[in-house]
Amino acid sequence: MGVARPNSDFLTLDSAGHLYVRPCGVVHGHGAKAAIDTGRGLPLAGRAAFTACQIVIRHEEVIRAEAVMTVEAFLRWRQEVDLGSNSRIQELLMRLGCARKAIAGISFFEPVIAGIVNVTPDSFSGDKECARADQAIARGEELFRAGASFIDVGGESTGPSAERISSGVEQNRVIPVVRALAADGIPISIDTYHPETMLAAVANGASIINDVSALTHQANSARIAASTNTAVVLVHSEKSNIMEDHPVYGRVAIDIYDGLAQRINAACAAGIPRNKLVVDPGLGFAKTSANNFEVLDWLSLYHGLGCPIMIGASRKFGRLAPGASPDTRLAGSVATALHAVDQGVQIIRVHDVRETAQALGVRRAIREAST
Repeated sequence: MGVARPNSDFLTLDSAGHLYVRPCGVVHGHGAKAAIDTGRGLPLAGRAAFTACQIVIRHEEVIRAEAVMTVEAFLRWRQEVDLGSNSRIQELLMRLGCARKAIAGISFFEPVIAGIVNVTPDSFSGDKECARADQAIARGEELFRAGASFIDVGGESTGPSAERISSGVEQNRVIPVVRALAADGIPISIDTYHPETMLAAVANGASIINDVSALTHQANSARIAASTNTAVVLVHSEKSNIMEDHPVYGRVAIDIYDGLAQRINAACAAGIPRNKLVVDPGLGFAKTSANNFEVLDWLSLYHGLGCPIMIGASRKFGRLAPGASPDTRLAGSVATALHAVDQGVQIIRVHDVRETAQALGVRRAIREAST
């Protein structure tokens, strides 16, 4: 990573410019505390620190300035800007640095795992063994015992060739599963973009709504989600429930950041508190493989939204091996999960909970052994 010295003639932030800070040099544990204590780092999401950052300033669709610098250099540059710009920088640093509050009783002191249960006959991931309610319930219980903090139950496949279903069909699939798992004391999120299913799932014990349309599928989606008083995951997708082959972006990571920021504002306007929102950049949704890998490289950027981050990369990134089927992509899924938590991501949504929990446990043990 090259380091540019801040130059006020180059990095000029005016009232029309949009400022983005991508934390780099992310450190954890003892290293994070030492970096913050010595002024070489700034807090990141309450449990990490960053020692350098990439600054991007955009006017409308045009990148006007960009530089990578150490935190010390960034703080010197901050002193050179006007009071209004300084206030904007301070607000962004607060969102980047503050600890994320628990949702549905789930703490983010350490990264957590969301176990996936797809009650569908056409899931892309190859887990068709959950097509019946009894199979799905058993699978959810198994994933929870294996280390998932909550179970994400879905009734409709999001693959590009999957059959679209009504909310009634969806509820017939998922409600018995939600009801049974919640009765066992297992925290549940409902993976749906149908407001009717949101209401039914919450009434039967779900405590999180995970919406791939980011509450845009129906005009009343945000209002209905707000009425449930539950946490909501806002997933970025250019088109609800569709994965596009040739999406068009300017700077994909930043375009997604802006899209999520708009959805956060809309959710808050509908009555959902910001501290009940989670953001997901939507890997695979209206994104090419190149887009997905760029988003993964820029994951730390999304801490600037001030919400916990969820990543759903499970069984999506073994595709570097030609012809690999989804159920042979475990290594790619675990590699992506480890990268994500190194970038401070709080929630890893996976099919393979036991293996992911083991990998995160080894990572944690290594970190705790460091001095």
